[in-house]
Amino acid sequence: MLQTGHYHIVSKSTNTRVGRHFVEDHSLLPKKILVLPKDFSDRQPWLIIKDEGSDDTYTLRADGAAVVHIHGKLFAELLDHSPSQKAWKIQAQPHHGENTFTVVSAHDQGLGWVVPDNEPFTQLHVRPLIVAPSIPPHFPSSELFEIVRLLEDSD
Repeated sequence: MLQTGHYHIVSKSTNTRVGRHFVEDHSLLPKKILVLPKDFSDRQPWLIIKDEGSDDTYTLRADGAAVVHIHGKLFAELLDHSPSQKAWKIQAQPHHGENTFTVVSAHDQGLGWVVPDNEPFTQLHVRPLIVAPSIPPHFPSSELFEIVRLLEDSD
């Protein structure tokens, strides 16, 4: 279980961070959550907020904006229009490695974060996860994320 704090989120399929591009339009439209190239290491960390009264539901913020899924894609929403879509369950997958998780919708647990291809600046999708029928369940690397709390933010 993660605690509220600042984290880096890294795709296990690309071994690079995911987040917002540093160049975005100046509108209030939702901003894409992307696979970032290796040289984007200076991006702001994610703020992961554990929802009160829940053991495994979180709000995730990228550069201050709540992350939501809209039409099967992942966005940071600058205006809080989709409160029901901003709740996520972060599920540990320790058999895939230390600090490894899947991120699924709290309202439709069949839908989760997916890196559709390994090219930089590809937008993350939110779609049904592929799970190998095994115990423990196995996921493709495109559905796995390393989530690491920043040292200066640790208890």
